[in-house]
Amino acid sequence: MKNFVIPLQKNCPESIIKLINEHLNKEVVNINYENQENETIVKVKCKDNSIYLTKHVIITVSLGVLKEK
Repeated sequence: MKNFVIPLQKNCPESIIKLINEHLNKEVVNINYENQENETIVKVKCKDNSIYLTKHVIITVSLGVLKEK
């Protein structure tokens, strides 16, 4: 993941870089979604008990993890 972020950081303000680094590399323990007023809301809970509410989530999983299941 860091190889992807580094080229992006060259053109980003320092405040955006700090925000990106604070939200990367967290272990997710739960993802829930529900419809509210014709809009889907996704709630992502991390192992450190931080919670993120959003409209969209991108999940990347290695092929090895998928084969394990």
